[in-house]
Amino acid sequence: MLYEELINFDVDAKNSEEVIRYNSNLLVENGFVLEGYDEMVIEREKVYPTGLIATGRGIAIPHTNPDLVLKQAICVLIPKKPIDFIMMGTSDQIVKAEVIFPLVIKDPDSQLSLLRKIVEMLQNDRLIDEIYHCRDKKQIMKLLSFFEE
Repeated sequence: MLYEELINFDVDAKNSEEVIRYNSNLLVENGFVLEGYDEMVIEREKVYPTGLIATGRGIAIPHTNPDLVLKQAICVLIPKKPIDFIMMGTSDQIVKAEVIFPLVIKDPDSQLSLLRKIVEMLQNDRLIDEIYHCRDKKQIMKLLSFFEE
């Protein structure tokens, strides 16, 4: 589920829509999703926001249903500047996301175990900080290797 080409640093985006389109373009180029995936994620984000505060750091986990997914993956994006996402469970509370983990879910049956691992990760202060400060794709893959188990 972890691929170097889906880990990116200093992503230059002004808002959540731009960062979702940036990531979707990478996913299309690398054969993970079909065209139109970005629109599905943007629309889902409007109804079910994915911003969270984890260990004092803003996080977002944008994703959508598997209709246009060819291959499952977890992406890691570190934006140049924090990106505003709406807080999960609210309609207007802003989270300044410093780390974005777009999920590409193909198998809905694996979604629950994947979300459990994400919740565990978000409770680990040291891990989130390491990911945020890291600029080595191989190291991030090692830090997140528990997703492959």
